[in-house]
Amino acid sequence: MAIRLQWLCVLLTCCLVVGCAAKDDDDDKEPDEEIVVWSAVSAGASHTLALKTDGTLWAWGMNNDGQLGIGTWRQWTTPVQVGSGKEWVFISAGGYHTMGLKKDKTLWCWVMDPGKTEAPRRPSAVQPTGR
Repeated sequence: MAIRLQWLCVLLTCCLVVGCAAKDDDDDKEPDEEIVVWSAVSAGASHTLALKTDGTLWAWGMNNDGQLGIGTWRQWTTPVQVGSGKEWVFISAGGYHTMGLKKDKTLWCWVMDPGKTEAPRRPSAVQPTGR
């Protein structure tokens, strides 16, 4: 089941990227309509992340463990913006976790909360430990 869901996320992601990147020559299109351009996409076990060219981070899919990083358990079938910043340069969706790199070279992560004993995660900076 998990493999089918992951392939569905990959297929949906591909359709979204191709659909958004495709040129639309319809005459009824408003001249000032914003064209969404994605610069990166990453699929986890049941969630997907995408970066827009403006540096904003977007997520959608299952959110049982807060892996979307939006501060709720709500699941999304369409992209929802994570935070309000425009400084994301790299993203990676894992099985039930998410990581991102910002322009200032800080690494951010939000992971599953086993047992859901606290509020869903929002992105937080990873602090190095050890040597």
